[in-house]
Amino acid sequence: MAEQIEVTAVNRPDTLASPFLSLEERLRTRKNPQGSVAFYQSNLQGNVDATHNMIHKLVVPSEAKKIQQVRIWVYGEKYRGHSIGSVSQTSDTVTSKATIPPSVTSGPSSKSTNDFTLPDTVTSAVSNPTSTASEDHTHTVEVRGYGTGVLPAVGISGNTLRCNDGGSLPASSGGGAHIHSATHHHHCMGSGHLHGMDHTHSCPGSSHSHQVQMMSHLHDLIFGIYEPATATAAIALKIIDSDGIESSLGSMGSGEFSKEDFEVTEYFQKPGVYTVKFEADAIGRVRSIVFAQIYVEPD
Repeated sequence: MAEQIEVTAVNRPDTLASPFLSLEERLRTRKNPQGSVAFYQSNLQGNVDATHNMIHKLVVPSEAKKIQQVRIWVYGEKYRGHSIGSVSQTSDTVTSKATIPPSVTSGPSSKSTNDFTLPDTVTSAVSNPTSTASEDHTHTVEVRGYGTGVLPAVGISGNTLRCNDGGSLPASSGGGAHIHSATHHHHCMGSGHLHGMDHTHSCPGSSHSHQVQMMSHLHDLIFGIYEPATATAAIALKIIDSDGIESSLGSMGSGEFSKEDFEVTEYFQKPGVYTVKFEADAIGRVRSIVFAQIYVEPD
């Protein structure tokens, strides 16, 4: 006997998601005559330093009739960067210009002086013996020199002119006994000479600087996770309520630390947007978890 199979094709009135949507709708519209309690938490992490805070926002909805508790978990960590270096670039060579000439020549030196230690001519005193003669006559006196550039000294002895070298100068005579005056003088030539004068030249240097302008260029980043060897930042906590009133809760810790399950409910008194602000005195990183439990009254 042959088996018969019957197939009936119909259009499915619902999608696969319909049962879940229906359940969500029933739960959403179901009212609890005694009210309900809601739990939620918010997580945030970020870098901080002395001029950059980490701001964690927490919203208490307007439906909340009572804030039962708010607790915070705070963790201090090492600063974290997302690049570990930059690619270097060959430097551009720029030649500066000198501000002084390569060589400096001083002015002329002072000349040596030219003096004489003796006057040019010295004239000796004049001898002036006097005598009369019986008749007019003349005498010839010959003066001889000896040595180079030297004149003999002449003296009078009686009627005879004598040289200092022991010789005598002949003289003619005439008439009777008489004396002749012999006017004479001596020339003593001065000695010309030079005086040396030591001197120096001062060539002061010129204080100057050189400006070297580098060409504009870019460096590619080497991406990776960077952390310093240690964390030293001290982390402090402040809470600012929905009216802008700020409360300081002091230090949470320093370096790598954890402060868990920290009760801050007293700073959350009504619905609104609250600011949880973490401040630091050095570079570091903060991980924050805020847990809230609120009570919603029935409609």
